[in-house]
Amino acid sequence: MVRNAAFFTPFRGWRHLDGVPYSERPPRISGVKSEGTLVMENVICKGLYCCVEKTSGADHVTIADSLFVDNYEAVKLDDQAVGGASLITRSVFFSNVRGAYAVCRYCHVDVDQCLFLQNDVGIYYSSYCYYFQVTRTTLAQNEQAVHRGRDVSYNDMLFYKNDVAFEYTGSALDNTTFLENSIGMKIVSKINWERDVALNRINFLGVGNEYHIHYTGTSLLDFDVSFAFWNATSVNEIEEHIYDARDGSGRGLVQILAAESMPQTPFRHGMYQADSCAGQCGQSWFNTKWSSLISAGTGSFSFFDTDRSLHSGQVLRDALLTGYAAPGGISLSSYMQDLTDLLGAVSNFQTVGTSPLPSTTASLAVKHDM
Repeated sequence: MVRNAAFFTPFRGWRHLDGVPYSERPPRISGVKSEGTLVMENVICKGLYCCVEKTSGADHVTIADSLFVDNYEAVKLDDQAVGGASLITRSVFFSNVRGAYAVCRYCHVDVDQCLFLQNDVGIYYSSYCYYFQVTRTTLAQNEQAVHRGRDVSYNDMLFYKNDVAFEYTGSALDNTTFLENSIGMKIVSKINWERDVALNRINFLGVGNEYHIHYTGTSLLDFDVSFAFWNATSVNEIEEHIYDARDGSGRGLVQILAAESMPQTPFRHGMYQADSCAGQCGQSWFNTKWSSLISAGTGSFSFFDTDRSLHSGQVLRDALLTGYAAPGGISLSSYMQDLTDLLGAVSNFQTVGTSPLPSTTASLAVKHDM
């Protein structure tokens, strides 16, 4: 068991290492390698090569209310044996190279009520999986939110302002909103829709995004638009948001079907409700215990001005120590900027010594039971 603990290093240079010699890269320091049952609650992992690694034959892994920031691989699930399950819930992945990284064949994985913000890749999935489900989760401002999605079930999802939201190779998507992404769904080869995928209640929204669908296959791809809201009134308008051979991709074209049955209003779901509550209402993705953990040593917030005001109207320092309180009318973009400021402050806190800061309480207890 690992509760109310922090694993951190001073190394924050894991992102964008292409061309950097290995001798100049940060050392490969890992946090917890699980070969048994692992429970992590209220934990910060910062600056590690791999924070949590579930290895082959490991039993149940539960991660809750935790923050993963500036790691190379935050959580790696590498399990080729039939058996244990993994649950990641109410946790935040911020500014990692890879957030949740699954290279397992027989994994049983649940990701629920999480936020993946400004990672190189939010969820990286590189194999067939026995069971992989992502629910009530937002992926925002990532370079690539989901890398490959085969045999994964996604329900009640929001993809917001990602460079590439979803690399699609066959999965179930229900109650999902793509909002202001540069590319919504990236499809690299023809899909057998009846066999490989299930799409239901999908919203493609946003002004100024490049393409909702980016298709680079070489065959004709039929796309039934009766399951998706496009905020469009004609096939021509839909095609303006689809990249295919008409735009120079190659030989493959996307053919629109069932345009007469297109929904006329966007679908509402937990992560996308009224326009003023697009994903942020009812969420509490900042945990004040994280501030207590980083404040277990005297230090400073580096170049962060903690006396500045957030969009919520709170002073950054107060929000760090007492909790973030977003007003009901705050926009999604302002909400995400506030979270970026809060998480960035936690990431940049430089710890020296072991004395608690004034007005904070340090809570640190680590127990391994594996």
